Amino acid sequence: MIVDHAIISCEPANNFPAIQTFYASVGYFGLIAPSSVVIAARDGDSIVGAARIASENDILVLRGMMIAPSHQRRGLGTRMLWELDKHIGCSECFCLPHGWLQNFYRQIGFTTIAEDISPPHLRERLKEGRIKYPRLVIMRRARSGSIEL
Repeated sequence: MIVDHAIISCEPANNFPAIQTFYASVGYFGLIAPSSVVIAARDGDSIVGAARIASENDILVLRGMMIAPSHQRRGLGTRMLWELDKHIGCSECFCLPHGWLQNFYRQIGFTTIAEDISPPHLRERLKEGRIKYPRLVIMRRARSGSIEL
């Protein structure tokens, strides 16, 4: 495997427009809320990866994990995931990845859950997202110290 040497950092809100531009360049158009925690990977002056943790209805949601095609399959996504893990900390968090990414998110403790036990707004997002991406799943990372059912 080629190791990617991009620099990963937590981005201040004044850099969110540049992250939004990167997102658009890879076909992702989710808007970044000012309260989001945003992680970016930079190769020189170029943003080559981004992900964010948003608080939605008092629930943390990992969203918008995107890596530029030129930097995929080089370990960058995994490095970013471990950085996100630090920011999630002991909190409960959800994500709605493509089914083939379940093992990727399991690296930091996410498990696939039944839709009927997921937060209502995420159930709705899952339903809407499956129109275009039928293999979406919902995953949850429990609070540290809590018992999984």
